[in-house]
Amino acid sequence: MSSPLLLRLEEKGRTSALDGIPSGLPALSWAQKTLRRARESGLRMEQTSASADAPSFEGLGERLLGIVAAAEAHGLDAEAALRHSVRGLYQDVRDAEQ
Repeated sequence: MSSPLLLRLEEKGRTSALDGIPSGLPALSWAQKTLRRARESGLRMEQTSASADAPSFEGLGERLLGIVAAAEAHGLDAEAALRHSVRGLYQDVRDAEQ
């Protein structure tokens, strides 16, 4: 049986669950949409150890802020780093679809 996402893809003539996700989104939005589409299409992607925890809404915000603060303290661009990782995830999803 096809997933609702796969049925929508067929209706729109798309070849990938990722078609239609603008790469110009902020990195966090791009990551969330990419992960959601991969999950909805039935692809099982490896998760990082950080995703094993189920933090609260407030706890998640604090963790994200802490990651950004650590990146800043080390002279790293958190947005660029996440965008780089999402590009890798995007390619992994495309490869899995083949």
